[in-house]
Amino acid sequence: MKVCLFSLSFLLFSCSSSNSEVKEIIVKEKVEDSVSNSCKAPFQKFWTSFARSLENSDTIALNNLLDDTVLFYGREDRDPRFDLTKKDRIMKVLDIYNTGGFYDDNKDLSVSYKDFFQGKESLNEYRNCKDEQEIKDFVFRKTAGGEWKLILVYCNTNK
Repeated sequence: MKVCLFSLSFLLFSCSSSNSEVKEIIVKEKVEDSVSNSCKAPFQKFWTSFARSLENSDTIALNNLLDDTVLFYGREDRDPRFDLTKKDRIMKVLDIYNTGGFYDDNKDLSVSYKDFFQGKESLNEYRNCKDEQEIKDFVFRKTAGGEWKLILVYCNTNK
């Protein structure tokens, strides 16, 4: 009987100690989630606008979502690199969106950019609270004014 009481007392003490630790962990996770969501929300809003602009071929909206100069890098180091400005950068990004894609190793299939930008999993590569985001072949950077812009695209530059 004494062993049972001791065990019960120890168990209750252990539970009360771990409850405060669990509460502390839960509070910490909620704070981290709150920070994460506050960082992700502006990018997610930008991402939605960017995807909608691509889908609608809205060159006026895209002009505001692209950096003044967009870099285009080949997939291999030996591939040509170039940058475009003005309308040329918009037309190249639209061409890549309409004709390009990537191979998804996890699903073992090719995915067009059209399908990717409309998909629910498109922001899985978002890195929490970073001022530069690389989502598939597209690189985005937050400007000093807090706006997101497309700055670089990895694509076939041998065309």
